[in-house]
Amino acid sequence: MKASGYSLLEVMVSTSILGVVSLLGFVVLSSSNEAAQLTTAKVDVQNHLRDTMGSLTSELREAVSADTTLLTGAPDDLFPAKVVYEGKGITFQVPEPVESELQYVYSTPITFSLVNEDANGNGKLDNGEDENEDGVLNRHLVRTQDGVVVGIASANTIDTAVFTLVKNQAVSNLNLTTVNIKLSGSKRYGPGEGKLVVSEMESNVRLAN
Repeated sequence: MKASGYSLLEVMVSTSILGVVSLLGFVVLSSSNEAAQLTTAKVDVQNHLRDTMGSLTSELREAVSADTTLLTGAPDDLFPAKVVYEGKGITFQVPEPVESELQYVYSTPITFSLVNEDANGNGKLDNGEDENEDGVLNRHLVRTQDGVVVGIASANTIDTAVFTLVKNQAVSNLNLTTVNIKLSGSKRYGPGEGKLVVSEMESNVRLAN
């Protein structure tokens, strides 16, 4: 009578096949998980860029341009928008209505500028980079007026900000009445130090005043 059961060779072959299938499944699962983390990180950075850009443009579009300060006999303490900090910031003033009167006054200077503690651009907090000692790698834009500094949006992933005054091609004057804003941001994802995902955004803002 022939004995039932599996031979050692059959067991070894079955075990090998099961091992290969398990390995393939692990690879597929890991790839899917990494792709999901990449997508989430990229969406986060893009949302941060969008929120920051929205906050910048909503106020900056009301800024006073050279059209007002040079052509209309503006007050001595009123200046057109100007780029500062080697392109990493911009200073401007906006008109403010006077209550119960059909006239405007102008705000004190407002400055948007970049704060980035990431000296080597690796997206993580290294020794000596925590300038304000809050335990966080600060990478965002701030609004400064009358000595009060406030963070813009909730983003903390902004690597670069470049402001450039350009001519408005839609009109015939030669004054710099449009601000080009370029932002870039990054975020690490995945286990350990993770990988770095980078995104960029650009917008032109026509100064309305």
